[in-house]
Amino acid sequence: MGWKSAKDRDESVGEIDSMTMSAPTIIKDGHTRIITHLGRLTFQVLGAVAEFEREMLRERVKAGMNQARRVGTHIGRPPRRRLGQAQIEKIGLLRSQGKNVRQLAKEYGASQWMIARLEPAS
Repeated sequence: MGWKSAKDRDESVGEIDSMTMSAPTIIKDGHTRIITHLGRLTFQVLGAVAEFEREMLRERVKAGMNQARRVGTHIGRPPRRRLGQAQIEKIGLLRSQGKNVRQLAKEYGASQWMIARLEPAS
């Protein structure tokens, strides 16, 4: 049952009430208000199912991570690239000659930020 306006929603709820049925919930201004014992029960059950599903998902993720660790797969961010002193000096020289930071980052397998923070050779 889709409502086009608040007035339409109120009329629909009124129709349900007039049929001697009680509406378990009323949606008002974007918030759900529980008005009967059936509505409270429904929300409790749905909340329990959602919590159960979150726990099942968490268990599946942990099991997958443990399996990946057993076979030796790295989990998490990739390790930081370390540049040697010779590489740092060479990058500084190339930067002072006007070589592009993006090209240097690709060439050395480092991030653009890492290359940009190195001082160009004087």
